[in-house]
Amino acid sequence: MAEPVGMVFDIREFCLHDGPGLRTTVFLKGCPLSCLWCHNPEGQSPQPQIMRNPAVACLGCGNCAKVCKHPGHCLACGDCVPACPAGRIHLCGEKMTAQELADRLLRDREVLAKSGGGVTFSGGEPLVQLDFLLAVAKLVAPLPIAVETSGYAPQSDYARLLAAVDLVLQDWKCSSDDLHRRLTGVSNANIKANVALLARSGRPFLLRLPLVPGLNDGDAELEAAAEFFASLNATALREVQLLPYHGGAAAKYRQLGLDRAPLRLTAKGINPSAVEIFRTRGLPCSFPFGSEVMAE
Repeated sequence: MAEPVGMVFDIREFCLHDGPGLRTTVFLKGCPLSCLWCHNPEGQSPQPQIMRNPAVACLGCGNCAKVCKHPGHCLACGDCVPACPAGRIHLCGEKMTAQELADRLLRDREVLAKSGGGVTFSGGEPLVQLDFLLAVAKLVAPLPIAVETSGYAPQSDYARLLAAVDLVLQDWKCSSDDLHRRLTGVSNANIKANVALLARSGRPFLLRLPLVPGLNDGDAELEAAAEFFASLNATALREVQLLPYHGGAAAKYRQLGLDRAPLRLTAKGINPSAVEIFRTRGLPCSFPFGSEVMAE
């Protein structure tokens, strides 16, 4: 059987907000959602992409065109990257075998272990590359594995994931299926089913809600989420974490050459009742990274 190969777009070492202790966070390409506020647009496509930094002036040397084997139809082969003397071009997406990634992650295993940390898989959506993730997790054992996921996947895949990880950072976009479709492009029906499975599994987890003023932070939305979470009676739920909208991804869209209008916020701040809506139902809840909204 061939060794699983994955598509990685970033590896960040010594992260502090992706699980307990120090973490090495691996960002996998590919996501079935298209959230209006997506912070990692370079993680949406499962394929490599060329990114051009608009802050670096093009010298007009034409070197990139000279080495291009597919003029007019970029395949993101990366030949143009070393040819650019200004360093303006970047290839986003690297193929790695499970062993290659595991070897890189294990370089810091002693530091990660001493801090009580480990490895976190994020994205994109890690469930898109589930077989690759599971192969890497097995190779880096006994380092603890966390995964940040939307939960949008067949329940059989989600169950396989739960059996292989130590902590789940489960995103929750919104409760209304109609609103979920409008904000992310997909239904949340199987996400709800998977969250219920997560609650029954006993696997430790956090629920993380990215809140965008005026879009998904209304009382009705948060009340519905709180009622659903409370109904799970999940003893392994560590906390409901509220994450304020951050518009810092605008530059990434420009680097990808994507024509995306700025997200127009209908309010300046997050619903001030947000935390108490969850706490009144006995759910631990906080803004762990602050509640300040950063517009584009």
